Amino acid sequence: MLRMIGRGLAAVFGLIVIYLALIYAASESGEVVQLVTQDSQGQEAATRLWVADDDGSMWLRADQGSGWYQRLITHDAQNPATLIRGNQRHEVVAKAEPVQVARLNALMAEKYGLGDSVVAALAGSPENGVAVRLVPAATED
Repeated sequence: MLRMIGRGLAAVFGLIVIYLALIYAASESGEVVQLVTQDSQGQEAATRLWVADDDGSMWLRADQGSGWYQRLITHDAQNPATLIRGNQRHEVVAKAEPVQVARLNALMAEKYGLGDSVVAALAGSPENGVAVRLVPAATED
């Protein structure tokens, strides 16, 4: 009996490891940027994300409840977030644009291909996401 329970637990653990490995491998495919934000105590947090370019802007796709998105929306022109893309650093603030979700999802699917499909299947549908346009902090009104 204990042997069967042990095998069952090992199988569940194995499935969890496979699930996490698939998400990690898919999410690290293609271009990945680093978003550096601060929490309410001033502690920095770096988050690795996918980025899409459209109409002269950089775009991120967020889940409204995600920690990085909640931290990002607290930043303003006086205290911008930092996006590290390759060797470039961009001081940015976020502009949520809900009407652009479908367009951003199409851009992400085109750019990240199978990785985008895998992440959507394993981590949740992007249709409920938030399209976030990154605006250079120096140009924010």
